Amino acid sequence: MLSVNQAVTMVVILHNSYPHLSKIFDALAGIPVIAVDNASTDQSVDVIRESYPEVHLISNRLNQGYGRAINQALAETTTPYMMVINPDLTITQDAVQHLVNKAQQGFQNEWLLIAPNTGETPKFLNTHREDVEPRLSWATGAAMFFQTRVLRELEGFDEAFFLFFEETDLCRRAVEQTFAIYYAEEVDIPHEAGQSAPVDDTIVRLKSWHYQWSRLYYLRKHRELFPLFKQYMKVQALYPIKLRWLKPKAKKRQDYELRLSATRAFLRGKGAFDGEGIPYRP
Repeated sequence: MLSVNQAVTMVVILHNSYPHLSKIFDALAGIPVIAVDNASTDQSVDVIRESYPEVHLISNRLNQGYGRAINQALAETTTPYMMVINPDLTITQDAVQHLVNKAQQGFQNEWLLIAPNTGETPKFLNTHREDVEPRLSWATGAAMFFQTRVLRELEGFDEAFFLFFEETDLCRRAVEQTFAIYYAEEVDIPHEAGQSAPVDDTIVRLKSWHYQWSRLYYLRKHRELFPLFKQYMKVQALYPIKLRWLKPKAKKRQDYELRLSATRAFLRGKGAFDGEGIPYRP
């Protein structure tokens, strides 16, 4: 069996994630790491270059989003397994070792990924019994232990997405092609959701707009026509009425405006990125 540093490459996607760097990279010392920095404006890139020269750094001039950044790392991964993690996870080498052992012991079915226990409620495809290996229909993008070969066979993440639904889309494509998504409940890797980067009004606006655009794109891609129609009608017909009655500074007003804007942009054929690879910023 391969040792951990021969078996897996750890991939960390960063955007203004400086406060988490020492915790995550110190925990992974001795394991190959690829860090993809999505146009951070803090000192993340300088700190990695100066304090963690062993980390293979990919520094993007533009924020490429989650899926595109993972695909960049995938192109440079040479190990049989690749584990993608958010910087706001608490991870240990024992947890990584456990996942490597589990992968090398093999499963009954061909598989895409193993999802550790991040504290989020999993969505099971099969009965959760002791004599059946737990399988999921979807895994959170915060921690995903991939079989590199299968991820390449699926052509990685769909790069039309900027934020949201990219892992949902990947998992769905995997299940449709009979690749399993296994759940390792015994491997605890706690996730401080939403803490990977500072949140300000610009980020809130960005997330609201792209969440709606990505949801519509996902539904159309997978031909979920009735849910897609419901989304169109809900946002196009209902939101303008709600906006008439909401006060100018009402908490939900900005979210409604951005989701309406994203829906109208989607209907006009606008993508999440422009022709130069710049993500749309509302």
